[in-house]
Amino acid sequence: MLKTIISISIAILLFQFLFIAPAFGQKTNDNAEAAKIKTYLAERGNNPKSKFTVKLRDGREVKGYIAERNADDFVIAEAKNNNRMTIFYADVAKIKKSGLSLGAKVGIAALIIGAVAVTVIAVGVKNLDDNIFPR
Repeated sequence: MLKTIISISIAILLFQFLFIAPAFGQKTNDNAEAAKIKTYLAERGNNPKSKFTVKLRDGREVKGYIAERNADDFVIAEAKNNNRMTIFYADVAKIKKSGLSLGAKVGIAALIIGAVAVTVIAVGVKNLDDNIFPR
C-alpha cells in the first residue's frame, strides 16, 4: 500500500513538471519602454526651449533639454548649469515635459474668462441701476 501511494505521488509530481513554463527576464518590456521613450523624444526634437524632467530607475531626477539623441542613449543638458549627462533609454523610469499641462492651461484660461465675465456683468448691472434709478 505504501509503495502504491509513493508511486502515485511521484507520478503526479513528474506529470506536473511537464506543464511548467520557463520564466524569462523582463527584457522585452524594457525594450518596449525604451522604444516608447525614444519615439516620445523624437517627436519633441532637440529644442533648448523644450525642457524635460527625466526620472531614472535609481531615483535621481534630471531637468534640462535634450542636447542630442543616439541609437541607445540621449544627452540631456541640465537647465541650471548646462552640464551634459548621457542617459541610456533603458535607465529611464519616467519622462515628462516640464511646465503646465494642457488641462491646467485650460483651467487658468477658464478662470480668467469667468472673472472678466463677472466683472462685465457687475459693471453692467451697476450702470443699469444708475440709469433706471437716478440719484
